[in-house]
Amino acid sequence: MSYHDWREMKFGSSRLGELKGIGDLVAYHDRETASGTRLRDEWRVREVRDFAPEALVAAWGSDWHSYRPGASHVLEHRYIRDGVEEPWTPHQAANSEEQALQEVPDRVGDVALDPYLIELRELRKQAAAGHKRQVDLKKEQELEASERRSQRKRSEDAFERMRTSRTGKGAEWATKWNVFVQAHRDDAEYRDRAAKDAGYMERYRAVFDAESVPSKQKAIREFLAYAEKTGLGSFVRKR
Repeated sequence: MSYHDWREMKFGSSRLGELKGIGDLVAYHDRETASGTRLRDEWRVREVRDFAPEALVAAWGSDWHSYRPGASHVLEHRYIRDGVEEPWTPHQAANSEEQALQEVPDRVGDVALDPYLIELRELRKQAAAGHKRQVDLKKEQELEASERRSQRKRSEDAFERMRTSRTGKGAEWATKWNVFVQAHRDDAEYRDRAAKDAGYMERYRAVFDAESVPSKQKAIREFLAYAEKTGLGSFVRKR
């Protein structure tokens, strides 16, 4: 299906006539410069055969075909300054009308008139939004991972201070915790049973969430008391 057939099928002849109501323009951009000049950029696409050969040579040099072999279309641009039209100048050579339209700059404030260009910009917008969501999600995941690492470091530092403390019962509770963990480290049956006990798991996570010596000591004391009370503290898999 040709590009023109696609446009006819997608938009219908009446809509195409409406969109092409401004001559052959495919896009334009109205703005005012810092000096107060009213400036309009206009873009259109023409076939290479519509140009005198010397016009394209003047625009791009005698070897312009080498960077776009088989070029069939040219994207043109012009300015209108305070209502005065300037000459059209070749902007980019292309191998098809669609390719020429892809070269039209896409800036805030631009108005697309060509149906293909309208759809292309919508697709670009959707792609950009999707990319932004992915970037935002990745940043969020990286921040969460960084916070987890920081939290783990704070928790480990608190346990180490408790283990090496020479006052209070911190070292004693650190030893009890290590003994408990070592006793059940390789006991898959125990871990399966414990994982089904919500109270156990809540207190187990609280030990790792604690980031100060007092809170770490309290969390270990409550965890071991709960484990003993429910039989999970002394349960050992029979062999």
